[in-house]
Amino acid sequence: MSDIKDIVRDVVSALETKRGQQNKDIVKIWPQCIKPKEAEHTKIQGVKEDVLYVHVDCSAWMFQCRLRYKTILQAVQSEFPNIKRIYFKVGKVT
Repeated sequence: MSDIKDIVRDVVSALETKRGQQNKDIVKIWPQCIKPKEAEHTKIQGVKEDVLYVHVDCSAWMFQCRLRYKTILQAVQSEFPNIKRIYFKVGKVT
């Protein structure tokens, strides 16, 4: 019989692998969900608790993304229905 610590380690490892794969997949489809110029100014930071976190390189582009929020969210949800919100924040995009 396995020790509880081994079971917990295996479950945590499986969750991290799943989360890492989802982050890789969403990074791949992100350019299809937004306009090419927006893609140049944004970068996916990750997904946590059904929220997609995105860095935008300046407040002007963040405003632009927020104007198109519903359209972008619908495009993301067509591939990842579990995403409920997108959180845009000014940050590093490089």
